Amino acid sequence: MLANKCCLGGQIGSGVNDVREKPNELVDEGNGGDGLHQIWGKWSRSVSMILETVSSVSVNQDAPPSPLEYFFLLSCPSPSWSSDNVIAQPEPVTSNVEPSKIEPIHRKPRILLAASGSVAAIKFGHLCKCFCEWAEVRAVATKSALHFIDKVTIPEDAILFTDEDEWSHWGKIGDCVLHIEMRRWADIMIIAPLSANTLGKIAGGLCDNLLTSIVRAWDYSKPVFVAPAMNTFMWNNPFTEKHLMSIDELGMTLIPPVTKRLACGDYGNGAMAEPSLINRTIRLFLEKHPLPDSSNW
Repeated sequence: MLANKCCLGGQIGSGVNDVREKPNELVDEGNGGDGLHQIWGKWSRSVSMILETVSSVSVNQDAPPSPLEYFFLLSCPSPSWSSDNVIAQPEPVTSNVEPSKIEPIHRKPRILLAASGSVAAIKFGHLCKCFCEWAEVRAVATKSALHFIDKVTIPEDAILFTDEDEWSHWGKIGDCVLHIEMRRWADIMIIAPLSANTLGKIAGGLCDNLLTSIVRAWDYSKPVFVAPAMNTFMWNNPFTEKHLMSIDELGMTLIPPVTKRLACGDYGNGAMAEPSLINRTIRLFLEKHPLPDSSNW
């Protein structure tokens, strides 16, 4: 069971130290190096390595585009958005500099934040605010997550997309598909919180909402981080072990839950890592694995 195999206890920082200093204590006697132990060891080394380093587009129209239209304008303009209406087209610049010597244009990382139906989604606005300080942010929330999210807390710079937006601008073959465009746009995807239900869907390959459709269509040459949040008994459930092994095979990286008093009143492991720690983990990951430069950015 997960409780015996990979319960970190306390805060993530101390838990990672426990993993590093006492690796043999994470496995029950007789279980040896089972699959989850190997996965947990890899995740622990990945997270501990990260933590150890801690010491505009204007439209010439009477009415501005909606957030969804703005996103599509940036990623996949339709014929109705002609180039004549976009005032952000730079004038061609002639230069005697050889093309090979032109420096690449840098931009902020594009972070796709996603929330599923867990009580921890009440922290989603704060999480978006943390990332908006240094990155371009787009946010996705499932129908269940919206029950806990106060939309007022979502920063203006972080456009929030829901299941209702998935096909609202699709009318014919050739129109943009939102979950495909969001996959193309993002450099990194972070699912926080990741509920037990959405974990099971992803592990089984289901894609019945915007969030899971993005995951199913994801390009796994780009990183995905997940921060689970669930009751302790749900976290210790044997299905959770199987599902974690499945998403590990996809290449996702776990930001493990922490032990604390949960919203339901139980005390144990399963609480989502704090937004500040999730934010710091991703920033340090990007410092160690910079995004490739591109003249198209």
